[in-house]
Amino acid sequence: MRPGVAPRTIDAMTVHDIPVLVVGAGPAGLAAATELARHDVPFLLVERRTTLSSHPRATVLSLRSMELVRAWGLEADIRARSVDVDWTMLESETLADAASGTAIAVGYPNAEQSRMVSPTAPACVAQDDVEPLLLERLRAAPHARVELGTELTGIFAGPAGAVPTCATCARARCARCTPATLWRPTAHEARSAARSASR
Repeated sequence: MRPGVAPRTIDAMTVHDIPVLVVGAGPAGLAAATELARHDVPFLLVERRTTLSSHPRATVLSLRSMELVRAWGLEADIRARSVDVDWTMLESETLADAASGTAIAVGYPNAEQSRMVSPTAPACVAQDDVEPLLLERLRAAPHARVELGTELTGIFAGPAGAVPTCATCARARCARCTPATLWRPTAHEARSAARSASR
C-alpha cells in the first residue's frame, strides 16, 4: 500500500467500481491478483472450483518468481515449505540407472550465483503449497474479492466494455462478476470460457 493512501474496500464499492476481473485461481491468476492487491487495484477473482488443486504439478519458483514472492512479503513462508536441492537432473537409460546417470544443469542459479544478481534465490516448492498462501493473502486484502465456485461462462463485448456472465447466476450483469476490465492470465486452460470468449 502506498503511504498516505487508504485502500478502497470491496464492501465500500459497487460492483461497477471493480476495475479488473481475474479468471482462474491457478498459479497465474493468483499471482496476477496478488500483484494487483500489492498495487491497491480493486479486483474480483473467480474460480470455477470450490477448492484449490491438491496436486503438486509445478515444483519450482524461478529466481524472478521468488523476487515477486519477496515483494509480496511471502518469502519466509515459501522457504519454510521448500526443500534444498541441487539444480540438476540426471540423464539415464532407465530409472533404475539414475544413480549412475549424467548430471545436467536445469538452468536455475544456485544460492551463490543468485546472490550475485538478486536478494533471493529459486525455490523448490510444490504448487499445492504455494497456492493456499497466495489465496490466504488475497482473502485478507481489503480491496480484493475472491469467489470460488463461480464459473465464467461467457464474455460479451458491448459499448460499455466487456460484460461477463457466470454459471452461478446464468445471466449477464451478474452482481458477483461485472467489472470494467477483464484480466486474462496467460496460463489458463486452452478450452476455458475466458479464452474462447476473448478471441
